[in-house]
Amino acid sequence: MKHILIDFENVQPEASQLSGVDDENCHIWLFLGKLQQKTLSVELCEALCRFGKNVHFVRVAKTGKNALDFYLAYYLGKITEQDKEALICILSRDGGFDVLRSEERRVGKECR
Repeated sequence: MKHILIDFENVQPEASQLSGVDDENCHIWLFLGKLQQKTLSVELCEALCRFGKNVHFVRVAKTGKNALDFYLAYYLGKITEQDKEALICILSRDGGFDVLRSEERRVGKECR
């Protein structure tokens, strides 16, 4: 299964960017900081609706340096623990996630 983890604090994808993603074989994980929880566009919400139960909103209630990043790293660990064959893409401008990339775990920076 493919998983796209989106750090919405620093990457806000356009609805059109999700149009080519297979909605049956992909989970979308949208990590929302406290300030971003009120800024989702209707267009993005509509684009996410087609993923049904495969879209996950992770609302981070705490604020602080790297709070959202720790949540994302935690969920990355949970996903890879449950699905050893998971293909994972992290959409973020934060270079700190580079250390989590591993060919063995098939964690990538780029999504196709």
